[in-house]
Amino acid sequence: MDKIKVLYIDDEGINLLAFKASFRRIFEVFTAKSADEGIDVLKSHPIEVVLSDQRMPGKTGVDFFEEIKDLYPTPIRILITAFSDIESIIDAVNKGNIYRYVTKPWSNFELQLTIENSHKLYKLKEENNNLILKYEKIFSVSTDPIILLDEQCIIMDYNPATLSLLDNENLKSSSFKLFFTTEDEIQTMIDLLKEKSQIQNYECQIITSTGEKKACLISGNLLTNNYGEFINYQLILII
Repeated sequence: MDKIKVLYIDDEGINLLAFKASFRRIFEVFTAKSADEGIDVLKSHPIEVVLSDQRMPGKTGVDFFEEIKDLYPTPIRILITAFSDIESIIDAVNKGNIYRYVTKPWSNFELQLTIENSHKLYKLKEENNNLILKYEKIFSVSTDPIILLDEQCIIMDYNPATLSLLDNENLKSSSFKLFFTTEDEIQTMIDLLKEKSQIQNYECQIITSTGEKKACLISGNLLTNNYGEFINYQLILII
């Protein structure tokens, strides 16, 4: 099994040596003496977990994490801080999407667990990103129209195949109810989605952008995030 790739940034060389001595047999350890050196490491290596000391000249740990959150969003971030800094750090944690903060002096055992738990989150994010990429590919190449709706049945997005059925330059942000012969049909379908989180082969009649009425089968499901919160309704139309 590959070792977890960990980057530790601290302007004090003795801390870098101590970290490397403690964890080099467990993790693949990279070190940097400044935020700028840390960015150079991120450019060159697929780092999975980043730890940074808060008190550094030039850029603090929070500044560093805030700077890299868009450029390098995947590594999980851990802030190392003195106990006296905690109150000011808590307010700043969200700025850099920081997963945890650890106070000095740290316990090697507890810090190892924190890094390992961080890596589990990293792997979950990686799997989620791969699923998103796979879904986006299916979404774009599918020959069946796929439509994403918000909770008010407003069209959030659609794939290219949808335009063959509902060829409308104002399709996005339109109410999906406009394309049904009766509002009762769409409401019944949404009620089923809310109740069961999915529907299969729901029979209805849809109106195309040319005004033609067509029999349609709709399958769909309710998409949520990891916390069970609503993302959108996904509908697949078969004519």
